Amino acid sequence: MGETVTGLIHKVADLDAISVPLDADVFYRLSCTRPCTLTTRTSGAPLYMMKIEEGLWHVHTPASGLVTFILSSSSVPYDFTFKLDQASTDDHGDDAEHATPQTVPVNVAGVFELGSDVDVLSFELEANRTYVVRGDRTTIRILDPLGAQVALAYEMGTGNHTFTAPSSGTYVAELGSQQPYLQRETAWSFSLREQ
Repeated sequence: MGETVTGLIHKVADLDAISVPLDADVFYRLSCTRPCTLTTRTSGAPLYMMKIEEGLWHVHTPASGLVTFILSSSSVPYDFTFKLDQASTDDHGDDAEHATPQTVPVNVAGVFELGSDVDVLSFELEANRTYVVRGDRTTIRILDPLGAQVALAYEMGTGNHTFTAPSSGTYVAELGSQQPYLQRETAWSFSLREQ
């Protein structure tokens, strides 16, 4: 990690493979010059790569594991320089099990490091009470204690959504980017209060 690897593709059928252990919820910056042709293999966890420009990608995986980057080229000989750096760490958990606990009323901000980033918050709500939620630069899904999605009612003119908690317990808010192909970090905000 953070070291520069250099290599040479000798012929079209030649492949060079570089294996790197990646950590969950860490965002990486991968650079490859001259611009590389890359494919990947993982140990089963999803891998999200977004090309920012020629020779530069953002990389993210929600689970730790070994990732193999395979370099190839149709024009040979082809010399390359490969580097993978940690760019940032996720600011909130990505699922209900790793949700960031909050206390009602909730007023919290965060960052989507990539379009694949999901930030999840948890909070205790009481049955039959109505709550108001609002988000800026984020999509919002509220899940009840059983994991079922709660229907949100949109309030015209306010930008707020309301819902009535069907039961008491721990609820989660799944926040996602409105733009799945982010090329830079995007700040978001979320609030929840009792009506």
